[in-house]
Amino acid sequence: ARGGADDDGASFDGLLEAMLAVRDEDGRGIDTEKIIDETITALFAAHDTTSNTLSWAMYALSKHRDVQAKVAAEARAALAADHDELDASRLPYARAVINEVLRLFGPVSMLDRVAARDTVVCGVRVPAGTAVAMQLDAVARNAKYWGAQPEAFIPERWQSDDVRARHPFAFAPFSANSRNCIGSRPRPPGV
Repeated sequence: ARGGADDDGASFDGLLEAMLAVRDEDGRGIDTEKIIDETITALFAAHDTTSNTLSWAMYALSKHRDVQAKVAAEARAALAADHDELDASRLPYARAVINEVLRLFGPVSMLDRVAARDTVVCGVRVPAGTAVAMQLDAVARNAKYWGAQPEAFIPERWQSDDVRARHPFAFAPFSANSRNCIGSRPRPPGV
C-alpha cells in the first residue's frame, strides 16, 4: 500500500511501514517475528502467484494463436498511443485473457473456512465450528456459471455483460469478501 495513512493520519509508504505503525488499544505493536513472517508470506505469495499466472498465460497464448494476435495488436495500439508508458486501462482484452487464465489455472484451488454459525449449505446442515472447504476449480469450471463450454479458454466471456451478473464466488482466484488476498488489487503493470 503506497501513500496510505493510519487512523491518526500518519502516512506510510509500504506494507512494512504500515505493519510497524499498527498499534492495539494498549499501544502495543505487532510482534517483530509476526512482521517478519507476514513480510515473507507477502513476498513469496506475490512472486509465486504472479509467476504462475504469467506462465499459464504464456501457455494459453501459445495454444491459442488467435488470442495471441489480439493481445499483440492491442498492446501495439496502446504503445502507439502513448510511447512513454503502457497504461493497463488501454488493454481490456489482455485483462480478459488474464482473468480467463486465473479462472482456469488459478493460484489457489481450494479455500477453507470455519463456519461461524449453524447454517445449511445445499441442504446439508453445517454446525458452527465445522471446517468447510470450497473447491475453486470445480466452481471455475461449472457450466452453471460459465456457460456451455466451461473448460474452454474463451477470454471474450470477460467482455460481456454476463460478468457482472455472476455470483461473486464464481470467480474467486484470490478468495473474496473480508478474507480476500492482500495482493488481489494491486497487480504488476499489464497483469
